Amino acid sequence: MTNGVHNAAEMDYGFQMEVIQALARFLHKDWGITPDDDKDLNDKSLHYKDRILASYLTSEGKIWINAESEDGNDYTEIMIMFPDEY
Repeated sequence: MTNGVHNAAEMDYGFQMEVIQALARFLHKDWGITPDDDKDLNDKSLHYKDRILASYLTSEGKIWINAESEDGNDYTEIMIMFPDEY
């Protein structure tokens, strides 16, 4: 989680819960408000352990959740960020 998301979550319990819900959706392959073409790409990326990027709408605006695999076997990094922190 980036500092921006972390700080906003510390200040707003409702936003904190939205972030947790978005992460749960992400882990269940619900790509949120991501465009359909990118949702399809995310589904294909799971097979090859390529990068996945999903977008969710919250009370603080959009957040992105990004997962990457360093070794092509497992997703070792998941980052939650505001789009302007990318």
